[in-house]
Amino acid sequence: MIFSSNQMQRLLSRCPTLEELVYYVGAPEISPLTAFQCPSIKRVRLRIDPDEWNPYKPVIRSQTEVLEGPSFPELQEIILHDPTRWFARRESGKDLIRRMRQRGCTVKYDDGSPVVLPT
Repeated sequence: MIFSSNQMQRLLSRCPTLEELVYYVGAPEISPLTAFQCPSIKRVRLRIDPDEWNPYKPVIRSQTEVLEGPSFPELQEIILHDPTRWFARRESGKDLIRRMRQRGCTVKYDDGSPVVLPT
């Protein structure tokens, strides 16, 4: 299933005070939001389970572009629900984490521990 940017805009515009999004990396695929901002979003939880779903690089990239773009200007925190720590070992995951930290977002695991990037 793929959420188009129009579908996401309709959903988010109907929830003007929504502060948190939760979605699985890879399902459903989310298209980048064009010319749309949802300033109420402060936190995004990414659920990752490579045993259940191992998405292709283009799918991961399209989902991370949603977070990196201007759609969520007040995003402060990303919480990874990733018991195997799989996402932070993938190049696309490391790239997203670096860029979000540069933007001023904190990135941590759901147990509260910080995400440490492998060297």
